[in-house]
Amino acid sequence: MENRIAQAEATLGCLLPADYREFLLNPANADHEITQYFCNLDEVIEWTQDFPFTSDQPVRQEPEPMRNLQGEMGPGDVEKLYDALVAYTTEHYEKPAHHGVVLLDGSVLGPHTVLVLRGRAHGEVWNCEIDYEWVTIEPRLHPITHQPLDFAHWLKLQQDPYRLTALPKKQVTELSYPKTSTEGKTAMRYHLHRGELKGIGEAEIAVLKKIAEIPENAQFLDPYTGTWQPLREGYPVAWS
Repeated sequence: MENRIAQAEATLGCLLPADYREFLLNPANADHEITQYFCNLDEVIEWTQDFPFTSDQPVRQEPEPMRNLQGEMGPGDVEKLYDALVAYTTEHYEKPAHHGVVLLDGSVLGPHTVLVLRGRAHGEVWNCEIDYEWVTIEPRLHPITHQPLDFAHWLKLQQDPYRLTALPKKQVTELSYPKTSTEGKTAMRYHLHRGELKGIGEAEIAVLKKIAEIPENAQFLDPYTGTWQPLREGYPVAWS
């Protein structure tokens, strides 16, 4: 792996992000999907150029040929539009979005996550979803700080994907789930193991089926507000 990393850094012209480098060098991660993405690059990835996007200018828009549509389309116009969309998205989004990055999950043919290895966004994790109707190329942000995630923080959030909150749902942008769902119990266990849940134990969580079965005195530490809240009022959200 050290030789592969040395080759990659020589091609990139810069060092890999330290947290990502450490992950790759850990023998326990040799068969991990993330390591395989690094060792078997997709052919669209280009390491000799910078990733051109930055967190202050993410992409969330229709491709230009779609924005310029006017009036009804005739039989031959559909094919022309398709050709224009292919050419435009390839040149303006697909190629530059894969400069100086490595895949972390997904496929370049669909929604995927990349780590920026060179460019102004070096070390940041980004989402890419490119199709002919809408394009999203944006950094992954921490749910609380709203700052771009680095590799280590992204990986931790992937490993612990759910949290509890008691905020009104209109104030939370993350996807929410029923309290006693699998996601809810996973979130409870996360808080429990961190000392952020009291008044209920592992055995009780495992058999929960109804909100009424949650002890009235059970409380959790809400990560959004930093305050203890009644567990009955909390609900799980997707954190990663």
